[in-house]
Amino acid sequence: MQLLRKYRAWQNEERLRLGEYYQYQGFLFTQENGNPMHPDSITSWLTKFSKRHGLPHINVHAFRHTMASMLYFNGVDSVSISKRLGHAQVSTTADIYAHVIAEADQKNADILADIFLKKDAAQGAS
Repeated sequence: MQLLRKYRAWQNEERLRLGEYYQYQGFLFTQENGNPMHPDSITSWLTKFSKRHGLPHINVHAFRHTMASMLYFNGVDSVSISKRLGHAQVSTTADIYAHVIAEADQKNADILADIFLKKDAAQGAS
């Protein structure tokens, strides 16, 4: 959030600097004149960035899936993740990420097993 706040402050400075040339329309990511970015701009930039740095091609949409997976693996609930993704139904999120939910659940079960087995081993040693 801090990075977005910094970006918004910079954008406001640019609006003031550019005066009437900048037509404020309420968008966060814009062309230099305030008009909305074309959706392909991000894809094009990411493709060039990946090539320049020798990285494999990454679809912009993959960041969305990465975020959801990271949240699941860190114990965030489906309702919160669904809201963040903008899904109208939590079931949509659950259907799309069923495999991630299962993996995260297995990871959590393994963690609990480790905790309980360590406690049992510690109690048996005393």
